[in-house]
Amino acid sequence: MKTKNIVAILLGILIFSACSSTTTVVSPTKPSAPLVTITISSPSSTLSPTKIIITPTETKPSNADFLAHSENDFPLSENKRGFFKFIGTMDLSKPIYEVLTAPDNITRIYASFIIKDGDVDFLVPAYWAHRDITYLSTTWLPNGNPNSEIDYYPREEIIKHDVEWSVEDVVVQGQPNVEVTVILDSGMNPDALSPMFGYINLFAPLWKKTNWDEKVRKFILTGDPHDLPQINGLPVLPAVSIRVQGSAPFWDE
Repeated sequence: MKTKNIVAILLGILIFSACSSTTTVVSPTKPSAPLVTITISSPSSTLSPTKIIITPTETKPSNADFLAHSENDFPLSENKRGFFKFIGTMDLSKPIYEVLTAPDNITRIYASFIIKDGDVDFLVPAYWAHRDITYLSTTWLPNGNPNSEIDYYPREEIIKHDVEWSVEDVVVQGQPNVEVTVILDSGMNPDALSPMFGYINLFAPLWKKTNWDEKVRKFILTGDPHDLPQINGLPVLPAVSIRVQGSAPFWDE
């Protein structure tokens, strides 16, 4: 009896211990991390590719209008000396006394005229200076002493006197616009002026240091004023001579 009671007590103790060792642990609730959604778009055959609009390069105006109204036929006619004739209307009563420096940084232009042809204004240098030489395109011969310093740095009154003197016989009062022929040197014959003027060859050094001769030759062939060298936005006709129509031309010899 006593032994049974002891066994019963021991069995009860074992059952109680087993029940008390089972402990429920409750962990604190952690917030769940937010879901990150990544959408990868697949190419669609219905989408058009982005169009890039390309602005065409600006081109210079056509010279067709000039050629249609010009008094000249291109290519310009050449004489045996290698000079070319260009015809236009010039207001000889309005010389431009603005000192300009040619691209060779040596040749200077002290007086110029505007010649009109085909609704285009061209600049024609009339009073050139290179080193010790001055050259007046409206006369037959170079002006001054080749060894005189005053020729290379002419005074304003000398320039005006020479220019006005050279055109006074052809400027009719009230009718200053006259038809003239401008003789152009294209650099084809660099010695063309030497036999005529001796020491003078104004254009050879200008051509040597610039590409003006190439531009003039291109204009002679194409008749496009855009091909000419420019000064102050005007196409330049480098004149060997400016002669009134009807005068005895040395360039036809």
